Amino acid sequence: MKTKYTDKILKFVAGTMSKEAFYKWQLKQPLLEQAEILRALKTEMEAYHKKRNSTAFDSKKFETEIDAFEDLVLTHKLSIEMLSIEKESAKTQQQKLMEDLVRMRAATLFLFIHKKAPIALLMETAEKLIATEKQFDMYDPENWKEMF
Repeated sequence: MKTKYTDKILKFVAGTMSKEAFYKWQLKQPLLEQAEILRALKTEMEAYHKKRNSTAFDSKKFETEIDAFEDLVLTHKLSIEMLSIEKESAKTQQQKLMEDLVRMRAATLFLFIHKKAPIALLMETAEKLIATEKQFDMYDPENWKEMF
């Protein structure tokens, strides 16, 4: 079965391409396609050794190694995707926290301006909110000018 990699693989099997050149070429191919390249190489190596009645090539061992490589590639890709999802989730949670801080600031200022709660409690709340705003790099003294 001819693949888009067959020509390069046949050059390698025939000895007209060095191991180093083949390896460098393979590494330039998309990561998800490298297992396909190795399987095509396995097929050509089997044919090469069959023509020569050679048993030097361990096809089963090579297939096991290809499977292990493919598992690693897929695990790597899955890990990258999961990291991306986690980053997006963290970003969404941070945005929600920021929105909550804005609402809590507005409520604290409203209570302060309209004298609806004890000043000491409002000052303590304001200090905690300001510390949290600073932690998330969203503190602006202008937001608190009515209180301080």
